[in-house]
Amino acid sequence: MTRSALAAVGAAALLVLTLTGCSFTSETVSVTAEPGTTVSEGGVTITSEDDADLTPDEQFLAALDGRLTAVALTDAELFAAGESACGGLSAGVAAEDLHPIEGAAGEFDADNALIVQAAIDAYCPEYQD
Repeated sequence: MTRSALAAVGAAALLVLTLTGCSFTSETVSVTAEPGTTVSEGGVTITSEDDADLTPDEQFLAALDGRLTAVALTDAELFAAGESACGGLSAGVAAEDLHPIEGAAGEFDADNALIVQAAIDAYCPEYQD
């Protein structure tokens, strides 16, 4: 095909796209997901960063980020709670009986469960189910 024929085909294709209203738009979508999670949005599938790229402290904090509902703790307090959870497990206490955050009975149960699971995943994986 000659150069002028290719130009004519290209121009015709551009004209057809213009007349049919075809266009391309760019859209930014922000998605928050746990590491290793696959998310689909608008026909695009993305797998988030793997935990293997994170230090245990980063993995622990990422697992808890925005998920604690009853208490606000500093990173140092969270690390101490995670250490307490692993210490309790190594002493033979069942995960569901651990309460690394002290408070009124039942007040922090959901947060305690999240902290214990995050600690197991990040610091003491030998206690995973």
